[in-house]
Amino acid sequence: MLTLLGVNEKYEVEELNHEESLQLFSWHAFRMTNPVEEYLKLSTDVVGYVGGLPLALEVLGSSLLRRSIIEWKSTLEKLQKVPDKQIQGKLRISFDSLDVTEKDIFLDIACFFIGTDKEYVNRVLDGCCFFPDIGLSILIQRSLLTVNERNELRMHDLIRDMGREIVREESPNDLGERNRLWFHEDVLNVLRKHTGTKAVQGLVLNLPTLEDVHLETEAFREMKNLRLLQIDGVYLKGCYELLPKELKWLCWHKCPLQFLPPNFQLESLAVLDMQHSHVKQVWREIKIFNKLKFLNMSNSINLTKSPNLLGVPLLEIMILEGCTSLTEIHESIGHLKSLVLLNLKGCKNLRHLPISISNSKSLETLNLSGCSKLTMLPEDLGYMMALRELRADKTAIKRLPSSFGLLTNLQTLTLSGCKGKASESWISRLLSGILPSSNPTNLLPASISGLCSLRELDLSDCNLREDGIPIDFGSLSSLEELDLSSNSFLKLPTCMSRLPKLAKLRLNDCKSLQSIAELPTSVTELKAARCTSLERVSNLFNVKRWSSISLSECNKLVEIQGLEKLQFAITHTDEGYNVSYFFSKNIFQVSSLFFFFFPFLLTI
Repeated sequence: MLTLLGVNEKYEVEELNHEESLQLFSWHAFRMTNPVEEYLKLSTDVVGYVGGLPLALEVLGSSLLRRSIIEWKSTLEKLQKVPDKQIQGKLRISFDSLDVTEKDIFLDIACFFIGTDKEYVNRVLDGCCFFPDIGLSILIQRSLLTVNERNELRMHDLIRDMGREIVREESPNDLGERNRLWFHEDVLNVLRKHTGTKAVQGLVLNLPTLEDVHLETEAFREMKNLRLLQIDGVYLKGCYELLPKELKWLCWHKCPLQFLPPNFQLESLAVLDMQHSHVKQVWREIKIFNKLKFLNMSNSINLTKSPNLLGVPLLEIMILEGCTSLTEIHESIGHLKSLVLLNLKGCKNLRHLPISISNSKSLETLNLSGCSKLTMLPEDLGYMMALRELRADKTAIKRLPSSFGLLTNLQTLTLSGCKGKASESWISRLLSGILPSSNPTNLLPASISGLCSLRELDLSDCNLREDGIPIDFGSLSSLEELDLSSNSFLKLPTCMSRLPKLAKLRLNDCKSLQSIAELPTSVTELKAARCTSLERVSNLFNVKRWSSISLSECNKLVEIQGLEKLQFAITHTDEGYNVSYFFSKNIFQVSSLFFFFFPFLLTI
């Protein structure tokens, strides 16, 4: 109705806080504002279970009126296993109005995916052909589901319990006939007794302790319709052909296998998640996974090389973060036409990328941070036209390829700590008789000026001097954030003043920096703390609007040009204290004493 009326803003009614919940509950349970003293702890427990939902507070409060403490305790224990029917009946109205696919999505999330990243779940559900984009949107619209600031799926505890009760009611006594199993004791019961049936669609075994669990593949023989399976830390023995062929999601963290068995038939798999596994090689020969879109082998420290991907044509995301033994990326990666994200963060033994990766026309995010032995990027990297984000912090890259400027869609580039040859110790250079040049790395090629979409650039701790910045660096017309901290500048390159959109400039710990001049008028934030050689800052008054300036611990600072025109005004608003800057004349009496306190004042 609001959409039809063209309403632009909507107010989301929040749950009651603890004090409000306790008061509402007390009115119904005791006919007074606060609980009776001896019932206070139990009342707090009930309120904690309900979670601020007025309907549930009223129903439960009324049902506990004039009940004994023993009855209260019994009710609370029962609620944690079997939700109150009166509450569930009213909450279920929203569920009953969903179509079949939307109900499946709701029950999958209620049983398995609360607290999980939305995009991850989206790929799992998409593999099940559940049309998750519209399905999740409808659940959110009907307040059955929320997404928090970390993009995690959340659900009110009572709504979650409603979903799980719907599953339980389908087969109250026979666990193997339920379509979803999530409680570890129930799951172990079914798997150890081999009582699972074709009714089971999803099964998650996530033990609360670190005990080793040994199970037989025979337990899955009758689960013909199993599509979702999580068996973290489980040792499986037997014939792997008995595992369901219709699996869409396999999550097997801490898998004890060294490689996937050749008779493990996973042709329908959409998501394979094997983090922290013992795998040395995912599969030995080419495997056909025509539906696999997501592969996560993070922190599998025995993995030495990535798999041959010729049989995985639809792969979109591959995460190998923290695979510290990884030395090789299979050249087949260049043949993937759907790959959008490759995460190799922390693969500290990876020495090079295959040349074929330059053929990737779909890759948008490439994370190489912490690949400390990686010395160079493929020369034709610039032909990866879809690349939007490249993170190569703490690598040994000495120079970006000359084709780099062709990456016209690149928005984020981080090269923090890329010192190249400069990372050699000063002792080794001294012994070899080599004096440091003005810029031994030449990290940035002249072609970098072609990065017309670049918004964020991190060149901190790269041993750069002013002649290490290309003359036409100022043509980066979209650059908004620039980090040059911990470099060896004596002064800033003059080309920086031509950056038309630069808003945030960081120069922290530039120990050799003597002056800051000719800042772009677009700058709103300047961080130059601990620049121990800094003496002068010029033209502050040329900047149109300041939001933050930090010059703390700049002990040699003697002049700030335009300071006499800069006034601080602190005003109080409904949201707190706001610091504003005004331009006028003779606001401060400039003295050496003031400069002593000035960095502190700017920081606060």
